[in-house]
Amino acid sequence: MAEYTRRVRTFRRVEYAIPSGSAWAELHKVLAAIRNELGEEAARWDDAARIEVGDDEVVLFFEREMPS
Repeated sequence: MAEYTRRVRTFRRVEYAIPSGSAWAELHKVLAAIRNELGEEAARWDDAARIEVGDDEVVLFFEREMPS
């Protein structure tokens, strides 16, 4: 008989969207806001924020695990 453990993890995803083709200054403003929201320690990780690029907008986001 196999032994296994079931886990349920819940994440909160926070997104910031800017129109495609925005100036780099806008991107830097969003990154500063994310850094501020995450705190200096968490923002040091390379993958703290992620980017999804679409035709109409660029979405920067981060995820945090929520307590069960």
